[in-house]
Amino acid sequence: MKNILSLIIISSVFLSCSKELGNIQIISTEKFDLNQQYEIALKRQTFEGVSLEDCVNKALSSVPNSAFLRNSTVTTKGKKVTILSDVWSLTKNKKSVKPSLVNNNRDKKRNNSNANSNYNFKVGMKVSWSHPKAGDGSGKISRIIGTQAEIILLGEVDSTKPLRLPLSILKREK
Repeated sequence: MKNILSLIIISSVFLSCSKELGNIQIISTEKFDLNQQYEIALKRQTFEGVSLEDCVNKALSSVPNSAFLRNSTVTTKGKKVTILSDVWSLTKNKKSVKPSLVNNNRDKKRNNSNANSNYNFKVGMKVSWSHPKAGDGSGKISRIIGTQAEIILLGEVDSTKPLRLPLSILKREK
């Protein structure tokens, strides 16, 4: 009887030393805006401290631009508090609210050159190309379909099937 009683007392001491206090969906010690975009920075990390606030502060300071903890499990062992949680931070690639205000001349020039090369070709125009896959050659545009052109090769009288090439590799001939 004494053995059973001592076993119950010892097991209750071990069980009382470590307690799970509960689960918390979102916790933070800092202000954050719910309208911003966040991403998960650390998954299921453990942080220890003397209080719950201390654990949360340690977790938030472990990641730059961190905002809150999510899916947290809080446990205690004696005087130490342990939190197992996901750390969320602001997204790195923020999309501009008004992209028209961005003044990037290189992107504008690049977009204009691509637009000009795709829309300056017309049916009947003589073109040439030099491309690793398509090879070298010259011909006359017989039809334009989307971003590709059907070309009749110059110098070949027996050209029954036109060649189809992307407009981006074609150059105008004079």
